[in-house]
Amino acid sequence: MLAGRTLGARIVPTTLEIQIFSRNETENTMKGKILLVVGLGVGYVLGTRAGREKYEEIKATASKLWNDPRVQKQVHNAEGFVKDKAPDVAEFLADGAKTVVGKVSGSSSKPAATTRKAPAKTTTTTKK
Repeated sequence: MLAGRTLGARIVPTTLEIQIFSRNETENTMKGKILLVVGLGVGYVLGTRAGREKYEEIKATASKLWNDPRVQKQVHNAEGFVKDKAPDVAEFLADGAKTVVGKVSGSSSKPAATTRKAPAKTTTTTKK
């Protein structure tokens, strides 16, 4: 309860009361911050113990899947396909970029005979 001076219908706290209130407010704020940091630390330690086990389990499963011969066969097929099609895709993108630059810069000329359509979809077969 404030024991300050009465000014009309209002109670005006003294300077000492303001200092005490301010100090208590600061102490409460600091206690809350300390409790938050301690709680975060405890949660981190407990979470990392349980989380590490789950992480190792997921990592082992992913490694097992990646090293499966069927998956590696498909990875090899995809690599071959990308190597075959990369030059075509690069040329197609370069031609498209030239066209866009020409339109943006106001040039009405189109690249002569280098404009190509997107590479046709093809399927590759591999030996079994």
